[in-house]
Amino acid sequence: MFGYYVYIAFILILSIQAKHTVYRHLNEHDKCPPTDSYPESYCELAENCPQLQHYVNQHIISLNEVPSCDFKDDKHAELFCCPKYLPEQHKEVYPYLAFLGYLKPPTLDEIVYRCTALVLSSNHLLATTNCFGSEIIDNPLQAVFGVHDARDYFTGKHQLELRGVEKPPVLRNDLVIYELDTSIEAAAFSFNVSRANICAAQHLRDAVELRAIAYAQNNNAENCALFKQKLRLLPFKECSRVQNIRQVEQIKRKTHICLMPIEIGAKLGPCTNCLIPSSSVLEAELQDGSVCVAGIATPTTADCVANMAPLYYTSIMSKSARDYFDNIFLEFQSAQTV
Repeated sequence: MFGYYVYIAFILILSIQAKHTVYRHLNEHDKCPPTDSYPESYCELAENCPQLQHYVNQHIISLNEVPSCDFKDDKHAELFCCPKYLPEQHKEVYPYLAFLGYLKPPTLDEIVYRCTALVLSSNHLLATTNCFGSEIIDNPLQAVFGVHDARDYFTGKHQLELRGVEKPPVLRNDLVIYELDTSIEAAAFSFNVSRANICAAQHLRDAVELRAIAYAQNNNAENCALFKQKLRLLPFKECSRVQNIRQVEQIKRKTHICLMPIEIGAKLGPCTNCLIPSSSVLEAELQDGSVCVAGIATPTTADCVANMAPLYYTSIMSKSARDYFDNIFLEFQSAQTV
């Protein structure tokens, strides 16, 4: 919540100190004139441009260098030149995470990006059934690796195609595994992509910090930038009032974990830090500074709700999860030898 107030203060200061250059007759979303000293940008309201704060905080540009696009309307809502991308040094990525690409309705001639997926093996990604459906637009076609913000420009060198997406193996209407058409090793990425380090049971209890990691989502459930949110472990009974709207099967102590956000998920511009529909992963930081992954948000709802209510994470440490993974890996290996 503190970060939210800092961002509001930044917007107010920006409105007072900016206007070094004013581009008149430009409308919202119009491209600002290119210059050598300012990144590629578009006319946006300050509250829809969280990346601008990063440029200022990192002293890449100063407040009085931020161009104005004049006022949007007679209510004095001012537009500023909003950098299209985050500064490179701010773009944190996780080698064990990806996001998924889907056909965009109604024309099906574009790709939109949704969900967070976990690298389970060189050939497999783990997501939840929030990322899967019976229609063609509900089945991902590709996975994207090594990208901080799904709205950024990236090349095909970050992508791998998926196979068998119409009938992927599903566990309890909860977890889903997607198979990559090309292995991560064969893809020879120029950046680090690696299998997630899965926690042992004691790691959850001994962790210095628990946090959710996922891609934020806009109002169309499309991915924005990666975010982290601290969580607190709760007794399992504290999740007894969680509404299981999507009817995930067999939610119980041995297979699921009850947690609660320590603070309300931020909303910066059009994007919200959604824990459940984004299929956020549960990362544990251990006392030696290493990290492991303990679970993935149980898909009890498809709604993006950012609050401090308890929620379930599906354990990937449980015996049923490990058996599910091992069966998939065994089937894959058997198919390779035929």
